[in-house]
Amino acid sequence: RSVRLRSASGFKRKYPLLKPNYEAKYSQGLFVIGTASHSIDFRKSAGGFIHGFRYTARTVYRVMENRYHHIPWPSTYHPISQLPNVLLRRINEASGLYQMFGILVDVILPGL
Repeated sequence: RSVRLRSASGFKRKYPLLKPNYEAKYSQGLFVIGTASHSIDFRKSAGGFIHGFRYTARTVYRVMENRYHHIPWPSTYHPISQLPNVLLRRINEASGLYQMFGILVDVILPGL
């Protein structure tokens, strides 16, 4: 059976409709990466260009790892006293957050 992707509307009409996890909106289990995934971040970040492809691919890989193999998303634990140092290091070294600003984020859960 063939799969038909629905396209977005307006200025994003050349891209397929995707959920925030890069899965096709009306075709469960079909993930889109590369230029075709640019509907999520069109005119926001670098997802439609080589600068963002690696981060889109890595994100989809981790989403699928979690969904199909129950492997948790990578995380680290630090004492609260180290929060300023950890944040500063992350801000200076996180290329994915720089290229995919507004799309990829870090989450901080204090007290866990």
